[in-house]
Amino acid sequence: MKNKNSDITVSNNSNQNLLYNFTKIFKMNRILFLIIFLISSNNFYSQDVPTSERNALITIFNTLNGTNWNTFLKSNWKTNNPVSTWGGISVDTDLNGQLHVTEIDLVDNNLKGNIPIIIKDLSYLRKLYIGSGNISSIPNEIGNLSNLNDLLLISSGAIQIPSSLGNLNNLNYLTLEATSIDLPSTLGNLTNLRALSLFSSNSLQLPSSIENLINLNTIILNSSSSSIFLPSTFGNLPNLNSISLSSPLMSSFPTVITNLKNTLTSLTIEKNKILNLPSEVTTLLKLKYFSFYYYGNFTSFPPDFSNLNLLENIIINDPNKKITCENPLFFFLFSKSKSDFLYWSNHK
Repeated sequence: MKNKNSDITVSNNSNQNLLYNFTKIFKMNRILFLIIFLISSNNFYSQDVPTSERNALITIFNTLNGTNWNTFLKSNWKTNNPVSTWGGISVDTDLNGQLHVTEIDLVDNNLKGNIPIIIKDLSYLRKLYIGSGNISSIPNEIGNLSNLNDLLLISSGAIQIPSSLGNLNNLNYLTLEATSIDLPSTLGNLTNLRALSLFSSNSLQLPSSIENLINLNTIILNSSSSSIFLPSTFGNLPNLNSISLSSPLMSSFPTVITNLKNTLTSLTIEKNKILNLPSEVTTLLKLKYFSFYYYGNFTSFPPDFSNLNLLENIIINDPNKKITCENPLFFFLFSKSKSDFLYWSNHK
């Protein structure tokens, strides 16, 4: 005969087992949910830059006349959209997958004011372009941007560069444009600099420490209404191969350039009034490209230009028809052998 109590006991045990299994599954699912939530939260976090970098950008916007920037460059700024969508901003991930601001390009914008100190919080910056406005001050803290390799600053006023510029050990490209540029001696600390471009309406003077820029291969100096002064140490640059000078008051050839005979391959001299091109220029035996834009009353080329056997391209612009050549045969033969590479405008 069946024992009813036994049936009841079995039934109770089954219910307890079912409840136990349900509780266990619920706990496991809850743990799994928490894990998924944490992973999702971390992934969400990594989709934007740290708050400190976002705040630094907002301060830049507020300080540099952001409300009057052009429409494209101020798009999405100060919104909750990812910083990567803000005009002129680029981001990249670090080794841990965290996004950081790596590029700021605010050129051709209506900038006005002082670059704020908080820019130091953008320590992952590799490229910083700020220009086409009245930037009146550059903070010392710009020297904290140790990852910076490309810096461009343009101002409609004067720019005084802080000595902390010399702390930018990874800087490869430096471009400055202003009515007046005051360079610190610490410029010579930028031993990884490859290209230096300076544009000013006033005189340009390089510090003697320029000789320490052992990796510099290109220099552009443009003074639209004044003079250019090169220190004697300029000729010690070991890897400089391209020079471009423009100065309407340049009346004599900077002979210190002739010390670069082992490296210089390209020489451009624009808007000059050099009275005589010295014979020393013919010692630049590595020269392949020579461009000469003359706006003076008289100048002559040396007779032994033919020594420059590696010359491949010559551009001579003489709108006032004031250049004479002591060895015209060289240019005649050059034009015959390399007709596509000689351009002489309005010569005698």
